Amino acid sequence: MSELKVQLESIKNKIQMMDDRYDLLLKEKSTLVERNEKLLEENKKSASVITELGESFKTVKLAKEFSHSKEDATIVKNKINEFIHEIDKCIALLNN
Repeated sequence: MSELKVQLESIKNKIQMMDDRYDLLLKEKSTLVERNEKLLEENKKSASVITELGESFKTVKLAKEFSHSKEDATIVKNKINEFIHEIDKCIALLNN
């Protein structure tokens, strides 16, 4: 009977240890779930910021292209005016 008590006590100790471990794992799970939720929220915010920055980048890029286009248009206009002036000179020479 004494050996039965020792085995029973050993089983009770193992059950207690398993119960303690279970409680610890539940706490750890709870902590990890909270952390996961926070990280998911941060991920959503980061994705939103990335989207906004992407749109801003597109706008800036378009504005930059437009500003270059204006400068290029001015250069082209000046070149056309130079060509017209040269053509006028040639026409004047032909008329003389």
